[in-house]
Amino acid sequence: GSTLMTTYVTDVLLITGTVGTLIATFRTYIARAIFSPVGGILSDKTKQPSKNIMISSIITAVLILILMLFGKQLGNIGALVVIIAISITIYMNFGVRWSTSEELKIPRKLYGSVIGVASIIGYAPDFFMHAMFGSWIDKHGADGYRFIFMFLIFLALIGVVTSFVISQKNKKEA
Repeated sequence: GSTLMTTYVTDVLLITGTVGTLIATFRTYIARAIFSPVGGILSDKTKQPSKNIMISSIITAVLILILMLFGKQLGNIGALVVIIAISITIYMNFGVRWSTSEELKIPRKLYGSVIGVASIIGYAPDFFMHAMFGSWIDKHGADGYRFIFMFLIFLALIGVVTSFVISQKNKKEA
């Protein structure tokens, strides 16, 4: 869903398309390449990827809320900083999303099946999300982004809850 940040900055914040393209390039290539491994390194150090996912998801939800509530008031630079920070936290999670399999003590021989089922569930929003987002923008114009941001916050909160459940399970077992 963060792909819509580019159109948000160009359509709503009226930042130039060139800057929007730079944001998209940073998000897609630079943040993924740098911050996915950073998330992995932090998870390796703490030995608790679920806790790192929970913290990053909370930060992501708060940053999206800030963008949703104060986007125009942040000014161009402030909005760009928030969007870059969102990209960083998203990709820190992206790099460790399957690491919770270790925490859950899933036998290695089942990893393929577990990741397959989890992928069906986890990527299910991709089946409809962009059509839904486009519909909201078509129907509500710039206000459609408010619905998009609320949906993205909801998804981040699902990440918070699921990672919390995993970390609690690990505490109980310890």
